[in-house]
Amino acid sequence: MPNALIATTFKQPTGITVSSERSGHPGFNLTSFTKWRRTWRSLDVSAQTIIFDFGVTTTLAGIFVNGCNFATYTLEGSANGSTWTTIAAALATQVDDRLTRKKVWSPSNAWGSAFNHRYLRVTPATVDAPSPGYFEIGAMAFPDAVVLTQNWAAPLRWTPTQAVTRSPFPGGGAESNVEGPRRLVYDLAGPPWKKAMMAQLLGLAQPAVGQPLFLYENRGDLSKAYIVERTEDVPFGESFATFEAAWRLEECM
Repeated sequence: MPNALIATTFKQPTGITVSSERSGHPGFNLTSFTKWRRTWRSLDVSAQTIIFDFGVTTTLAGIFVNGCNFATYTLEGSANGSTWTTIAAALATQVDDRLTRKKVWSPSNAWGSAFNHRYLRVTPATVDAPSPGYFEIGAMAFPDAVVLTQNWAAPLRWTPTQAVTRSPFPGGGAESNVEGPRRLVYDLAGPPWKKAMMAQLLGLAQPAVGQPLFLYENRGDLSKAYIVERTEDVPFGESFATFEAAWRLEECM
């Protein structure tokens, strides 16, 4: 199994312009990548574009599209917002079979040319049938993904879980409030002990509990990518040639 990709930082656009948006579903929602249930929707299914302004010339490690309802999309770059160069055409979205949600991680090394521009234009195409009459995207993130020097121990345990808040009653039982669709909770175990990897693992633990991380399993399925948050501090254990590190990561809603 190849080593996983993970990111603790993200490129943040300074502005976003969409060709159209529906009430309650503005383009601004796309940049709230930890809140992918707050979606952007277009007014119709005519040609639609999304333009991200990064403020300065920027390089990207890739783009993560989460919660979309279309088959393909095209990426273009521009230095001035008017003259465009095709970066990658007809990139395909995928369905995550764990959560039956359409999304995809697209690394920049798979694009036709490198992105080294100020503006990024995204053009979605082919709305899923039956057509709802609009394009929709939950979030778009630009993680600075890096390869782990050592991989997590296999297997990576994961649990699809409902987003639910429960308020217990004093006499027993509880009132439940379902807040959203299923999301993923990861339980990651530490790999065999290697002292050289401790600095990287401790670096991954630096973001505070609740801060977003990007995780791509890197097992050949581009849908197996998630914006997650650490829900508790990580206990480490060392015993001769073995090493334990229990990571609890929960997909953001």
